Parts: sequence; structure tokens; C-alpha cells
Amino acid sequence: MVAPTVKRHDGINTFRAASFERTVHKGIPVTTPAQTVIHLSSVAPFATLRRAVNEGLNLKLVTLGDLVTQSHRGAKTLRAVLATAAPTRSENENLALQLLHDAEIAKPLVNPAIEGTNLIPDFLWPEKQLILEADSERHHGGMLARADDRAKQAVLEGLGYTVIRTSWAEMTSRPDRMLSRVRAA
Repeated sequence: MVAPTVKRHDGINTFRAASFERTVHKGIPVTTPAQTVIHLSSVAPFATLRRAVNEGLNLKLVTLGDLVTQSHRGAKTLRAVLATAAPTRSENENLALQLLHDAEIAKPLVNPAIEGTNLIPDFLWPEKQLILEADSERHHGGMLARADDRAKQAVLEGLGYTVIRTSWAEMTSRPDRMLSRVRAA
């Protein structure tokens, strides 16, 4: 909660701010999504803040320009998140993007449309004709989903793309394997 004076409520983090952006949602005054993320940057762990930024971008509730700020407690952390922010569609994609950034691999396009198709890969390096798919058990674990993935991959490979697949298990237990395959391609 953000308020012009200090408020104390059990279980609620409060911020004191002389001025802040606010709006009304269902009759309740609330901070704007951008203002909420800015305040979150001073208290949330990096991964939580990164997910909030990416979710806000994905839902088109915030823009990168809304979040570029200089003068608050979490500004440095927020700038670090913004350096790699992109509107990912899942926690798997978010983790893959962070691993690529940390490994200093060139930033790919995130969820771009492939011209002339209805296919949208997770990550694309157009100049390398390289695609990285970050598969989750939830969205790719079923028999039909795996068949769809194989068909999508066959079409992409037919168009000349190299497709690399990774999983949450690989990214959390052996990220070096995924990163070495991306570097090699």
C-alpha cells in the first residue's frame, strides 16, 4: 500500500510517498501498474521483480518507458531488470532469457511471428536462423502437445531454422548444456 503518511497494517507492506500515480479500479483507489512495479523494485527479490515486469509487459499494462526512473530506492535493481526485460509468456521463457543474458549471449527476439506462417517460437536469432524453445511440462507434456511440437519443429526446420529445445529441468540443473548448444549453433 502506498500512502502520503505511514500506515501500519499486519501483513501489508506500506510505503510512504508524497506523490504517486493512482487510478481507481472497481471503486477502489490503487496505484497504477507502473507505480506498483516501481515500488515493488525496492522490496522484492530480483526474480520476483523480473517476473512482474515481464508479466506487465506481456499484458500491456506497462511499457518499458513507464518504468525508466532514476530517483527511488529500487531504481538500480529496476534498471538491471529492464536491461533484459521482454514480454515472455511463461516462467520457463523468463528463466531462459535470464540465462542467455547472464551468459552474455546476444539478446534474441522474444515470441516473434515467423513470416508466412502462424508459428511463434519462444526465441529467435534471425541472423543465425536459430530458434530456442523453452518447453514446460505443463504446456508441452501431453501426447498431443508433443505431437504439435514435432510438427512445428519440422515446419521450422523445413524453412531453414535450427531448433533447440530446452526444459525447466535442464535450465535449473544443467543450464550449461542449453547454453553450450545455443553457442554452438
